[in-house]
Amino acid sequence: MSRKDHHIKPYDQGTLDKLTLYYEYVRAWLPVFFNQEHINAIQICDLFAGPGCDAEGTPGSPMLAYEAIKEFSVQNHHQIPVTLHLNEYASEKYKQLQQWRNEVENIPHVAIELNNADFEKAFEPVKSVCRNSKIATLLFLDQNGVKFLTPNVFEFLVNCPTTDFIFFISSAIMNRFGDESEIKDCLMLTEDEKKQMTGKNVHRIVADAYRRYIPKDKPYYLGHFSI
Repeated sequence: MSRKDHHIKPYDQGTLDKLTLYYEYVRAWLPVFFNQEHINAIQICDLFAGPGCDAEGTPGSPMLAYEAIKEFSVQNHHQIPVTLHLNEYASEKYKQLQQWRNEVENIPHVAIELNNADFEKAFEPVKSVCRNSKIATLLFLDQNGVKFLTPNVFEFLVNCPTTDFIFFISSAIMNRFGDESEIKDCLMLTEDEKKQMTGKNVHRIVADAYRRYIPKDKPYYLGHFSI
């Protein structure tokens, strides 16, 4: 299963749509927690951050999150510390991310942390933050594939008290390679779901499959969409 690298050329429209959705979500999410008395820290974690932009310099998720934080920092009247945690596994992209970090303006009460690790290693230190009910966490997982949001990871996230997350999976890969071991390890689909799956309904079927991992007695909203 090949994977495209959407950072080595201009972002396509689907990627731009994803980035717009993420940017607007961060802008709506941040002010909520600046005014919550029980919150003493805020963390935004992007574990597949990329180099920060595409080949033409169009801002990617790290830059957009930074701009949203900068915009709303004036509302941080309680001086709650905000951490933007960015992880990128590919060494060349990580070097670009470091260069961007060294060039951006510092924002009061905001820290940018960089990490160069695979997903499993990058996710471990994030877990303790997600468990802390006094830290508001937004996790962004744009994995360019399907394999990392396993049932164990998903079940962990839905049981974290003040953690929201946005994740993307490749509908095309899920639809074409549903019987591959990589897909089965990620998400168990029923035989009926596999037979019914098409390019138009794959996102709804996948969302319903993930919902089976939410405890039945737990109120939890999991939205779904297709780009």
